[in-house]
This record gives sequence, structure tokens and C-alpha cells, in this order.
Amino acid sequence: MKNILILFLSVLLFGVLFQGCLNYTQKTELNRDGSGTMKLSYAFPAGSETGRTITQDFDTARIRKEIFDTLFTIDKIETKIDSGAALTINIDISFKNIRDLNNTRLFNLFDISLEDGAPGQMKYQQYIRPSGEKPDPRILFFRKFIFEFDGEMITHNAHRQEGDSYIWEFKYDEIGDGKYIEATFAPQEPNYLPLYIAIGVVSVGIGGFIAAKKKKKKPAVS
Repeated sequence: MKNILILFLSVLLFGVLFQGCLNYTQKTELNRDGSGTMKLSYAFPAGSETGRTITQDFDTARIRKEIFDTLFTIDKIETKIDSGAALTINIDISFKNIRDLNNTRLFNLFDISLEDGAPGQMKYQQYIRPSGEKPDPRILFFRKFIFEFDGEMITHNAHRQEGDSYIWEFKYDEIGDGKYIEATFAPQEPNYLPLYIAIGVVSVGIGGFIAAKKKKKKPAVS
């Protein structure tokens, strides 16, 4: 009976994370080699039955256990309940290659690709599949995607840009048969100048220290 309950709660957790009765925000920092970090936020409105159920049956340790995967590292998990009883689950992860996320349960609503484009360019694409759930029409649920790319942006279909961040935001009823996030960027070459400067400063310091030591150790005059 206990195993059946655990299975039910696991299905419940993954089910509510992928349905249309919550707001989803994904903030991604993508490096030139495909590695990076993501901050995921799942926000349930005040009075949400599923939000209450998760609050009662899942703490952060339980959530960590259920979403664990070898293809990404869980850096942080936190749950927040505001004064209106709205629940938010925040999950920070890091990954070695963003393409690997396609093979995880946490990203089963997306198709993610990062491929070579024109010489010196990379093409990123994330397909947002339609949700199987019909959201409450009285509440405007959304999915929001914020990206920072390690390089110079060439083309994109973002809805807006704020500094180095490119932002896509969709209401659930706008997703229809699915939406695409698309961006082509020229990866930035690593900047080794600060490293060279640091090495130079250290070398000068060591040289000065050795010279000072030698100066102090002059041979005694007979």
C-alpha cells in the first residue's frame, strides 16, 4: 500500500508540473559548449487544489528525490507559500549539455536542440508542446522563457529583449499546437586576457620577492 501511495504521489508531482494549471518560468544561461544553468519556477495560484496537495505531501527533499536525474545536477530547491496560500516551487539546475535534457522527465514537454549553423554560429531551438490540460479560463496562466546566450546574437524570435536577456512569454491559450523558441548566436571566444594579466602580476611579485631575499643574503665581508 505504501509503494502504491509513493507511486501515486510521484505521478501527481510530475503531472502537475506539466499541466496547464500553473505558471512556468524558465531562466537559462547557455554557454558556447552547450553547458549552462537553469532556474525553473512552478507557481500555483492561491486556492489551487494541486498546490495544496503538493504542500502537504512533498517537502524539498522529497521533490529532489523524485526529479533526480544523472543528466543534470540539482543545485537548489525551495518552496514558498505567500500570504494568499499560493505555492511556488523553485528548482535550480546545471547541465553539461542542454541537449541531454531531452532525455529527462523534467523536460518532457519540450524538444531542445543546439546545432551548428553558418560558420562560427550556433542555432538554438526549443519546441514547446501543447499542454494536455485545459487551464481555468478565469486565470491567465503563462509560460515564460528567459535566455542569456554566451555570444553575439545574430537572429531570434524573442518577444522582447532586456539587456543581455531574451524573453519569450506565452499565455496557455496562445500555445495552440506548439510554439518554437529560436535563436542563432555567434559564440564568444574565451577571454584569456584577465588570466594572462593575473599570471604576469604573480610572476612579477614572485620575482620581486626572490630578488629581495637575495639582496638580504649578501655574503659577509672578511
